[in-house]
Amino acid sequence: MRWAGPVASGLVASAFGLWRLTGAGMWRDEAVTYYVAQRSVSQLWRLTGHVDAVHGCYYLLIHLVFAVFGPSVPALRLPSVLAGAGTAALIAAVGGRLATRRAGLFAGVFWAVLPQVSRYLQEGRSYALVSLCTVAGAYFLVRRRWAAFALALALACALNLLAVLGLAAFGVTILLRRLQRDADRRATVRAVSALTAAALAGAVPVALRSRGERAAMISWIPRPTPRTCVHLVTMMSGSRRVVLPVLLVAAVGCLSLLARPAREGVRGDRDDRHRERDGRDHRGRERQLVALALPLAVLPPSLLVGYSLIAAPAFMPRYVLYAFAGAALLTGLGLDTLVRATGVLLERAAGRRPGRIGSAGADGGRAGAGGGPHRVARWAGGSPGLVAGCAALAVVAASGWHAQLTIRRADGHGDPLLRMARVVQDNAKPGDGVLFLPAESRYAELAYPGCFRRTTDLVPGATPAQAAGLVVDDYPPAELAARLSGHRRVWVVRSYSASDDEPDSYALLRADGYHRTRSWAVWTTRVVQLWVE
Repeated sequence: MRWAGPVASGLVASAFGLWRLTGAGMWRDEAVTYYVAQRSVSQLWRLTGHVDAVHGCYYLLIHLVFAVFGPSVPALRLPSVLAGAGTAALIAAVGGRLATRRAGLFAGVFWAVLPQVSRYLQEGRSYALVSLCTVAGAYFLVRRRWAAFALALALACALNLLAVLGLAAFGVTILLRRLQRDADRRATVRAVSALTAAALAGAVPVALRSRGERAAMISWIPRPTPRTCVHLVTMMSGSRRVVLPVLLVAAVGCLSLLARPAREGVRGDRDDRHRERDGRDHRGRERQLVALALPLAVLPPSLLVGYSLIAAPAFMPRYVLYAFAGAALLTGLGLDTLVRATGVLLERAAGRRPGRIGSAGADGGRAGAGGGPHRVARWAGGSPGLVAGCAALAVVAASGWHAQLTIRRADGHGDPLLRMARVVQDNAKPGDGVLFLPAESRYAELAYPGCFRRTTDLVPGATPAQAAGLVVDDYPPAELAARLSGHRRVWVVRSYSASDDEPDSYALLRADGYHRTRSWAVWTTRVVQLWVE
């Protein structure tokens, strides 16, 4: 059952991804994807020459999906769900190849049940696909498939330029493998060549295309603080309730390699010598797993946080979602190590000579040295150990259950676009006008155009496609007076902050004899108002 762990992990990720897939409304970034992906290829190319070139390949992919299945929320989000399932399966495959199949299963399922992972498996953005390509790169690195390794990482960088930080992590992994003599010079040269090819083919073209983009696109990102790092670790662990246990489990996976003696077993007959050699081989593979997972989990977030401290802030956890895979591999290894260690303690308590912790087989291992089957001796590698590990993962999943429910609410993705659109849909009448203040409030219409089909945009100006931008710029209030004629009712969809003054358009509405009759506060800084003449 070599692929049982990857298949099970993929199914768990699919279940969390498909669970109420359309329950949460789109937020503004998703609305941009939904709208931009419906443009022609030539319009997409023009767009990336002005803004958002880092997402250009992803927009093209969703454009092709929409061409086949039509634009809809399921079509927008299903690629992320499928990418999440593939990522979980590949995490389990990497863990199973370098440690035990059970460790791989634990790692894949742990990644799949994280609320933050579920959040981006249900979002029409590139982060789940970048995670898939990055973990695929890790899998091909382990398998020494250099062309596939380069292709996977090139695709990751093409989908999102910040995946280049993952290339830095793989560079450290390659160096560690060489220093630990887990790779010869020839393999190291090929790995570095593949990494360089990935950067040249994937990252450099996107960087050149995005040169000169407006810094305002990320000007809203705050500068990192110590709380930012704590928040990231919490998301990598699942919830605040299990942060410390998960960190300890991951640390066990790393430190147990240092704690094990260089030579194990009783020197004697051929079987003992074979078990000793197998134990060394197994420890070497686990050492390679740590050399792969630790840089992937730590380096990309650290580099992005460091850059954000000395230059323009650019750190958001979703930009390094692929780093969660490294944390999952360490957690899976640590959990498997604890299960095996528990089996050894039970053997000793039963008066048996303990089996080796480090020489479990690919299926989780058979504890015990040379003797026949024993109920306690098989605990570490048999079904009880598997059940114990899965129970621990169930605790992690349960601790994040509230977050899982929250992200599937109508405003669970942090933007009430669906609620705003539904207010207009449920109360608008044919011929009503609609005014977006400021113009970026138009995201609700971009995401849910059907909810505004009975209304007329009073000041549309140039369309985003005509302007080669994401959304239209703010329009002059002076144009409003000439467009109010014939509209007895006007909807105002407004986004604002607590410090904003009343917009000039309100004065123009009052001057034309309109007064506000109803108001729906759908968010702390979002309001939908009905003005009647």
